[in-house]
Amino acid sequence: MERAFRNGAGHPVTILVEEIPENMKNGPPLYVDYVVAEFRKRGIRFNIVSYRVPHYRKPLGLQQYGTILWHRLWIRPPSPVHPMYLIVLPPTTKVVTIQSLTPFRMPPEDPIARQLFRMVERDLLRYPEIYVAVSNTTKRDLHELLGVSLDSIFVAPPGVDRNEFRPDAGPRPSVMRPDKINLLHVGNGFPRKGIHLLVEALGRLDTSRYRLVRAGPLPDPAYSDAYHRRAKELGVDLVECGYIDRAELPAYFANSDLLVAPSIDEDGPMPPLEAMACGTNVVLSDIPPHRERGGDLAFFFRSGDAEHLASTIENALQNRRSPDRLRTHATAYSWGLAADAYEKAYAQAGIGL
Repeated sequence: MERAFRNGAGHPVTILVEEIPENMKNGPPLYVDYVVAEFRKRGIRFNIVSYRVPHYRKPLGLQQYGTILWHRLWIRPPSPVHPMYLIVLPPTTKVVTIQSLTPFRMPPEDPIARQLFRMVERDLLRYPEIYVAVSNTTKRDLHELLGVSLDSIFVAPPGVDRNEFRPDAGPRPSVMRPDKINLLHVGNGFPRKGIHLLVEALGRLDTSRYRLVRAGPLPDPAYSDAYHRRAKELGVDLVECGYIDRAELPAYFANSDLLVAPSIDEDGPMPPLEAMACGTNVVLSDIPPHRERGGDLAFFFRSGDAEHLASTIENALQNRRSPDRLRTHATAYSWGLAADAYEKAYAQAGIGL
């Protein structure tokens, strides 16, 4: 049976999303895809309005900035509106999803981007009635950094598709060498992802034993060039795979020896749980979002400490957790539970069925 979230005027909710090219889809757009798919499974009727903007971490020229301002001024769907990203928050916004507070914790250096996020902050505090955070860490920071009431924040963490991510997900990818320890990093090549720390850590180990397999786009050429130069200096075997199709990614998780996520900043990271669902052990930086995801089964190292990361990698290889325990932990997070949180958020915002 089809349902529709409506306001008093009878309009179904409009979900506002950024248009992301398939070969750039990482955590946030994938989160949106999974949540929308869960809504469809439940027979919930909604409208989707999409728009394209340049990434805020790239220096914004006046033409790009003008494109963003155009969207902010002219996208005006009827209420109720639910933006899944922060760049465009119309006055008719009732619910907003907070996928990342990185630009508020780590403001971009680009002055135009900084000005843009000052406007975003103004709208974020003015229009929404209800906020949906992707982690308890994001909920806390939304309250502490921006002063949003805890009573108006719901948490809908990313789930894991247990049928998609499993130990027998597929054969070993050819890039993973059977004669080496294959460490996997999944994510965009931004400085906050800490890839340079992983390179430094491997340089402290016997580099002949390891291969670092990187999966994800490289949107910051200066950063990726720098850690590649350092890898060459240290003799680290580093392979960039670029964007990997979502259907192929589980085989990378299932066949790697460890997933390593040395991020300096995160909100609702998906790769740790996806790797665990495939029975793969994970080494994570000791930051609150990783603690939420990894529980007592992940191996944690002091964030920013390459020496401790190196010793933690060795410890994880010598004291691996049971694949069954890892999978049980990871698959407790479901997209159905995330959709439940959204239904409660909509109800509190007065968006009825």
